[in-house]
Amino acid sequence: MRSKDAAADRGLERLPAIRRPALAEARAPHVAGEYGSWTEGRPEVRALARYPTASVREM
Repeated sequence: MRSKDAAADRGLERLPAIRRPALAEARAPHVAGEYGSWTEGRPEVRALARYPTASVREM
């Protein structure tokens, strides 16, 4: 098992460039120890959440 931070690092390396900013933005408050809602009104976040599911379906 990896930490969330290590998993995010690995994810950032493997995501398409267009999806990286949303994950980096989501990760930043976690690393800083801040926990709040950063997802409100964020279409980029919804697209990032859908990306793994769509990728698996294409296999």
